[in-house]
Amino acid sequence: MKLRVFFFAFASVWHSVHGLEHESSFLRGGDVEAVMATDAEPAAPDGDGPFQGRDLRRQLATGATCVTTSVKIVMDVQNKTSEDLLSCDTANGKHYIVRGVPDTVIRANKHGIINDDIELSMPEGAYLDEDTATLVIPNPGKLKFKEKIKKDGDRVKKGLLFDRSRRSLAVTGTHSALVVRVVASGVATSKSVATLSNAVFGNGADGTVDPVTMKGHFKTCSHGQLNIAQATDRNGRSIQIRNGKHERLFLLSTINRITHVLTLPTRAVTVTVSVAATQGNVDAILNAVIAELNSQFGVTHPDSLANLQLYFMPPGVMGGAFAFMPSGISVYDNGWSDASVLMHEVGHNLGMSHSSENGEEYGDESCIMGGGFSEDGPLLCYNSAKSWQMGWYASRNHEYNVADGIWNGRLIGQVDYANGNDITSKVVLKLNTPSSTDYYVMFNRVMSGTTESMNQVMITRTDENDYWENSNLIAKLGSGESVSLPHFYLWESLELTVNNIDLDASPAYADVTIKLGCLYNCGALLETWTGISGSTIADLMIGTNNLDHVQTERLDILVGSLEAPTNVGDNYGSRMSGWLVPPVTGLYEFWIASDDQGEFYLSSDDDPVNKALICKCDWASPRWWDRAPEQKSSPISLVAGQAYYYEVRLYALIHYVPCQL
Repeated sequence: MKLRVFFFAFASVWHSVHGLEHESSFLRGGDVEAVMATDAEPAAPDGDGPFQGRDLRRQLATGATCVTTSVKIVMDVQNKTSEDLLSCDTANGKHYIVRGVPDTVIRANKHGIINDDIELSMPEGAYLDEDTATLVIPNPGKLKFKEKIKKDGDRVKKGLLFDRSRRSLAVTGTHSALVVRVVASGVATSKSVATLSNAVFGNGADGTVDPVTMKGHFKTCSHGQLNIAQATDRNGRSIQIRNGKHERLFLLSTINRITHVLTLPTRAVTVTVSVAATQGNVDAILNAVIAELNSQFGVTHPDSLANLQLYFMPPGVMGGAFAFMPSGISVYDNGWSDASVLMHEVGHNLGMSHSSENGEEYGDESCIMGGGFSEDGPLLCYNSAKSWQMGWYASRNHEYNVADGIWNGRLIGQVDYANGNDITSKVVLKLNTPSSTDYYVMFNRVMSGTTESMNQVMITRTDENDYWENSNLIAKLGSGESVSLPHFYLWESLELTVNNIDLDASPAYADVTIKLGCLYNCGALLETWTGISGSTIADLMIGTNNLDHVQTERLDILVGSLEAPTNVGDNYGSRMSGWLVPPVTGLYEFWIASDDQGEFYLSSDDDPVNKALICKCDWASPRWWDRAPEQKSSPISLVAGQAYYYEVRLYALIHYVPCQL
């Protein structure tokens, strides 16, 4: 019995290109003009000349003004949405909001902003307005970003956000935190500084240890890999930091200027500023607080005091909470000190965006980065996409690729990550597509306070290159349920089935099977790499040509038979792979014909790791099966119904005849 598989080099591809960097339409090689909502000029400054009168509170902005750029993510509590604002961050830690920048422009440039690849190209006439804490652009329609230049003169290299050094805070280790209670114009948050400190650290500063705190729950979710510590004790001119809390910071309004009045008792300070405790002044208040912290403790930036700074504002100046990304700053409205809210905003500091479902930005209520805020709960951690991003369960993560064929295994909940009764089951699965959009799977084991999809397998989707974009919850599966992920690989879907959920086991688990919708005897994947070097087929698997790591242009198609088109070009390598299932048990022989060199590998089972070379060809005309004896394999025993992985490799030096099996 003969199984003849024809493999040709090919010339055209319609589907996908891999290994290429696609730049944002808002950033192409240097300066890029960002489309703005308006081109209107701002009102002329007060006074007879530039920066007269109240304009003493304005400073001309230069190319060095914005040391970094960040994104301010503002929570809209009532509508359960958020707003992204562009922030110019100065060397002393202040933030100046650039008004009028469309959300679409900010989102298009988030990768570069968060990764510190790009910066604002400051237009002439731009200035900082201290009263409003804004960077005013004379013609916002001409706002530009430019690539940052490193100290060695090279442009910042492009790549995946979490493959390289980033400005977001580390997700493991210890972060110090400073709690700041703000009083503006004699108005303060309703909670005492001791209560706020207790909510963050559980230090019992108000007489009773809070059982649910930001510090404690980060430790729980990370299994001890992320620790929140109280800021180091410091003595300022009139303020003391003790137990990670800042006693009081008063801001009282005057007409024009900031005046420091340092006459309050120990660990308290009064600062007279031209900022009122009114709606819309939160950014100006924040900058005034930062300036006073720097002055009090003789530092140039509040990061010198703590990695994380949590500012609790008086009532009436804002609604909800916001955080800067990347940054260590988060800001909270009066009374917003619940652990879930704190972990949500600090989650932005750590590099996480929101968790959505069905078009609702905060829709995934199984995740702290989604909805579900309440007093001291719910006791949530993070969904599968965020958990993979944080890497806290990396030793129990598994990445599924198309070449894996069928994967079957058990998932345990993150709460059981350290359960010694099971050391082989996985916590997070990544379903890796050829594109940047991937799927992430977790078993949402019930724990106190969980509100959505209890004891179900949950699948989220996000872009592996753009973790700052929201994740989306797309499926919640119980025992015996399945989901089909369309176009997972080219036109093939991926099927995920929950075979069983056992809640009585220790630990509880979900048994899961993953496979392509069409896997066996349904065509083969044909991959082609162009512009490679070398002269033999052995060159395809070494050095820069290694087919598993090669960075040259790659073209993929699925072929219905194992015979591909001819006359593709010169200097390219191809690989055809798939699985076959024999219709009957017996001995099978294989032939190969190729030009230039081709090799055929067959596995003893469905695992690519077990493949072995069974026949090869130096060159031959199409379907010339007997030019050389090595073109034919020895008889191989195959079992009916058993899947066998195969792989064909071709190196074409010159443009002529393809490879066939």
